[in-house]
Amino acid sequence: MNSDLLRRATEAIISLNEVEWQLLLELFEVKRLKKNDYFLKEGEVCTSIAFVNRGAMIYYKLQDSGNEATTDFAFPGYWVTDNSNIQKL
Repeated sequence: MNSDLLRRATEAIISLNEVEWQLLLELFEVKRLKKNDYFLKEGEVCTSIAFVNRGAMIYYKLQDSGNEATTDFAFPGYWVTDNSNIQKL
């Protein structure tokens, strides 16, 4: 995992000292998705947030016609989750 990229993305949100950073790193689990693998499928409940370290991910939804409509992309340095179910504060 490219922890430098993850650290820059994290520190854009919050400042951490070295001890806090090491504790946070212990909470991450590296998962590798192959081409055409899914992070989340329609109808599943999203229980996690992912960080794109390498490659790209595509957000899409199925239209009534059955066609896929791309709605967003995620590239290295992006955080990924189910954006449609984010509650507004």
